[in-house]
Amino acid sequence: MSSTKTKREGKDSHNEQEMNEIQEVFQFYDTKGDGRVKVDQLGHCLRSLGLCPTEAQIAKLTENASERISFLPMLHAIRKEGAADRDETELSAFLENLDRDSSGSVFQSDLRRMLTVFGEPLSESEYEQITAGREKEEGKINISELVQTLLSFK
Repeated sequence: MSSTKTKREGKDSHNEQEMNEIQEVFQFYDTKGDGRVKVDQLGHCLRSLGLCPTEAQIAKLTENASERISFLPMLHAIRKEGAADRDETELSAFLENLDRDSSGSVFQSDLRRMLTVFGEPLSESEYEQITAGREKEEGKINISELVQTLLSFK
């Protein structure tokens, strides 16, 4: 029981450190001291925290904001962006395990088996939708293209 408590305390401490870092960066960009940052500075703010949002993602996050955005919407953006980065990393790592020859691609037969048999299996039509037009020479599919396609279905 004590080890679980220690793990939780460690996680809480880590989250507290992250929150302090986020607040520090936010305050740096809050030039007026009103608890908000300029919408056009949000990308810089997120990148200062090690995230890599695209301009399209930033535009979507700020579409309902006026000229300035408050801390909570920015925090939501950070958590969403961080989760997306983790999803992409984990999915890439999983698919790289299927890359028999380290070519950056997987055999379509291996992929079909993994996605339609194991875990929460996809139907054949879902599998076909994901892989349509993706097969390359020798029956392989590019991993990075596949990751982007799979993440777009969320």
